[in-house]
Amino acid sequence: MKKIIIGVIFFFIGVITAFSQSNNVQAAANYLKYDEFEKAKIAIDLAFENPTTANDYKMWYYRGKVYWAIYRDTSK
Repeated sequence: MKKIIIGVIFFFIGVITAFSQSNNVQAAANYLKYDEFEKAKIAIDLAFENPTTANDYKMWYYRGKVYWAIYRDTSK
């Protein structure tokens, strides 16, 4: 019984961690929409460092958009 409870706890910790990283991708997209490039870069870098979202196509899409927006903003 003890092993089952511990297993369930670790399962929920893994699920919560996975959702929080995908939330970082969505947060970066929202920050990008309102031209908050510093916050967007922090959020997308956190998502990039996590192995659950490091290979996600949505993370790479928004990572490119964030870095492109930063480049355009600083080249003016």
